[in-house]
Amino acid sequence: MGVGSMGIITSVSLEVKLDTTASSGIMGGRVDKETSSKEEKAMWIERVADRLQTKPEVLERESLRAYLEKKLFLTEAELLLLGHKYGVKTVFELDKAIQQGRFHEDEAFEDYFQFDYLEHERDVLRQTLEELP
Repeated sequence: MGVGSMGIITSVSLEVKLDTTASSGIMGGRVDKETSSKEEKAMWIERVADRLQTKPEVLERESLRAYLEKKLFLTEAELLLLGHKYGVKTVFELDKAIQQGRFHEDEAFEDYFQFDYLEHERDVLRQTLEELP
């Protein structure tokens, strides 16, 4: 590790050693990537759950919830930006504004479809979050 003239770290050397003794994932001389990946995922979940002193099921469920909530937050942020750009709150309001001539179709074309896609994604994320145990 080097330190520059202002005390800022300029480079870091990091060595990562993977534990390959737990499961080789070799079947008939070929690596079974799907099995290896599932085993590796389970192993990591177990390790992290153990370190955090929680059950693996709780870790998985809360991790999934956190992922969905973050994705929902980002989707809603994009919707707000698009809405602000056109002074609307929904894709239907944008459509109405285009029909009224406030915006030309060709200038709002891509944003219209992006707005529609994001609203659908937001709805799916909300529904999925509601269905989680």
